[in-house]
Amino acid sequence: MKVLILSQHYPPEPITRLKDLARHLVARGHSVSGVTTYPSYPLGRVYEGYRLALRSRHREAGVWVTRVFALPYRGVEKGKRMLSYLSFAASSLVLGLLPRSLPGRRPDVVYAYHPPLTTGLAAAVYSLVARVPFVYDVQDLWPEAIVAAGFVREGSRLYKAICVAESFVYRRASIIIVISEGMRRNLLGKGVPARKIRVISNWGDPSIYSPSSEDGLRAQLGWQERFVVMVAGNMGLTHGLESVIEAADHLRDDPRMLFAFVGSGAAKPGLVSHIESLRLRNVTFIDQVPQEEAARLINAADAMLIHLKSQSGGEFSVPHRIFSYMLCGKPIIAAAAGGVADLVQSSGCGWVCPPSDPDALAQAIRMAASDPDACRKLGRNGLAVAHSEYSRTSLLSQIEEAIEACRAS
Repeated sequence: MKVLILSQHYPPEPITRLKDLARHLVARGHSVSGVTTYPSYPLGRVYEGYRLALRSRHREAGVWVTRVFALPYRGVEKGKRMLSYLSFAASSLVLGLLPRSLPGRRPDVVYAYHPPLTTGLAAAVYSLVARVPFVYDVQDLWPEAIVAAGFVREGSRLYKAICVAESFVYRRASIIIVISEGMRRNLLGKGVPARKIRVISNWGDPSIYSPSSEDGLRAQLGWQERFVVMVAGNMGLTHGLESVIEAADHLRDDPRMLFAFVGSGAAKPGLVSHIESLRLRNVTFIDQVPQEEAARLINAADAMLIHLKSQSGGEFSVPHRIFSYMLCGKPIIAAAAGGVADLVQSSGCGWVCPPSDPDALAQAIRMAASDPDACRKLGRNGLAVAHSEYSRTSLLSQIEEAIEACRAS
């Protein structure tokens, strides 16, 4: 089977789902190609070793990858962000997809990865022109997420246009994969037929993330006597991390507490400014590091924190990072509703509190810091679930089966 992966984000960017899926399909004997742009996520700068060009083609890990031009931007200016999305949609369609419209060059199935919605729009247009079915893998919900990020005002002309585009993409997709039951219910409420929708969770990479003793790293960082609560990964505008800073302010007089932010993202400059305005000394930032180093830092922490604003669609999302935390055997403090809260509670791997409530979050952190035995037990629970119900091998097989079913549709 010839599978084309269409995504604005692709390895070497830290997109675990795509990296693992491409390798899985190649190992299973499928012919895999990809259309993407030049890697710049999450910093918005093209990676070292790559040069922005109109089009290039290389073989990467057994996959012929066509990279096309798109404006590399991950900041807070909504015009530039939308231009980045639209430029990839246009380039991917004209330079990456349409040249494959001739018989013999067409893939059997397109697997399109969302966000952004504009990638799905390119896949839908190509599907219509070339009569190629596509699987649409939805990682967050539009327009909900971009309304919460402040890029679009609900009820505006642009909002209505996005809703029309969303409906068109869902109609054209043969199969829609979502990552949580909440997402499935959302799509059903928008009129998407149940027969199209499959719930296939994210997962972590056990070859990178696993428990390890990092006493030496803790000593190097000066963390020996601290209870380190860590946020690791992209710091997005819809995560509501301002509430984490407010919780740190509530705990500023407790000398044990330290909040560590690892990574980058559009929200980071605002968070740094907020900390400076509050003159907090119990918060530290570590720049984005390779995944292997991120795993070491996670293992050096005492508890991992995930915060998702419910009004941003966060109640539907279950991001990759939570499974990396679980694979390291770390307890999780989840200031979230919906999918993340359900996962933490059902697996018994941490504490749950309402999002956007600094008082409740500070209380949950105090509870975790006061009970190291509970931290160890909850971390073990998460590790066990990450290797069973959320096994990478099992979930990749489910995606492969969905792609095969799309071909047969």
